[in-house]
Amino acid sequence: MIREHFQKKEGFTAVEIIVASLIFVTTAASILSILSSLKKPSSKTERKVEAAYFGKSVLDELRAKVSAKTWGQAGTAPGVGTYTTTKTSASGLDYTVAYTISNSTASSRKVTLNVTWAEPF
Repeated sequence: MIREHFQKKEGFTAVEIIVASLIFVTTAASILSILSSLKKPSSKTERKVEAAYFGKSVLDELRAKVSAKTWGQAGTAPGVGTYTTTKTSASGLDYTVAYTISNSTASSRKVTLNVTWAEPF
């Protein structure tokens, strides 16, 4: 009779429910931790791509100002020197593009470009 009483019992005990809940919470926390750590590198990569894009846009602007007819004339853009410009991304992050134009040879100029930004927290 006692044996029949225990064999007919259906459902879970409180201990089984607590153990299953702990396993579920631990697994969920581990998965969320992994997913949040994967998000950070992708954000950094996105900012690096934006920086490269802004650097390229400055080079494209400089290239558009160069003319073979006025290359050697004084006062023609782009002149030798150091320049700084700030560009803002769609996300509101400011990128500072600093570039230096120097004479490489008599017929060419060298552009050294550096893009910086402040990492958001």
